Amino acid sequence: MQTAYINGKPKQIPENWTDIKQDKKLLLYVVSLFFKSLTKDEILNAVSYFVFKIGLVKQERIGAFIEKNPTDEHSWYLASQLARMAEALEFIVNETINITENLFPVIFRFRKFHCADSILSKSEIWEFALCENDYFKFAQTQEIEYLDKLISKIYRPKKSFLFIRKRLSSYEGDIRVKFSENSAKRREKRIKKLTPALKWLIYRWFASQRELIVKAHKYTYKNSEGKGSGGTWADTIIALSEVGAEDRTAKTKLAIILRRIDNENKKADEAKKRNKRHKA
Repeated sequence: MQTAYINGKPKQIPENWTDIKQDKKLLLYVVSLFFKSLTKDEILNAVSYFVFKIGLVKQERIGAFIEKNPTDEHSWYLASQLARMAEALEFIVNETINITENLFPVIFRFRKFHCADSILSKSEIWEFALCENDYFKFAQTQEIEYLDKLISKIYRPKKSFLFIRKRLSSYEGDIRVKFSENSAKRREKRIKKLTPALKWLIYRWFASQRELIVKAHKYTYKNSEGKGSGGTWADTIIALSEVGAEDRTAKTKLAIILRRIDNENKKADEAKKRNKRHKA
């Protein structure tokens, strides 16, 4: 954090995105500005006013005072302070925010919906396949409806009688109810009412989780962009299942399936390299 002054009053202001992420209200406000048709200067001024808790009425008074008294010493002092403040906050428009942790593990829309702390360890393979499809669709189209679909899948109500479930050997560490496409579809109506800023921050967190998965399973994602062993996730589930057991495979944890695919692809890759050496 860094110190700035307005009318002689000191105020701690963020020095980087890490500082902003410590204040969720400020973070949501800053991100929301990028969804408006504002110039860089307007964004920085808006953040300056927000940090100093200067409301719209006071902003208008300050602006009017500076405009009417451009040569006044106090007016000049105010303008220069605001300019220095904006300069100190320039990282907001010049640097990209990096979301590696879930800053909003719980959201409230008439009831609480919880998100997993790890997509890899807590997701089922078919659940992840659907989420990844929404992720790609939003990246391609920028249509907000795909964020609604994605968030409604990864945010779910807490399981009932959780305090008892945690004592059972069958408890897998996920506090959310089991994934259901129908339930996710019903949640979309509530998720739609979330702010675009919050949806975007959740999207960036999912993107960082997916990036970790890609890096950890390089043989799976080498040529197929995560679609199993070269086809779609549906193809992969069928390939890994006995006849009639596709549903059971689809409910297998993502980490288990990816480890199996990665090992098989690694062996195939090593075999291909050996064959090339023998032919040479």
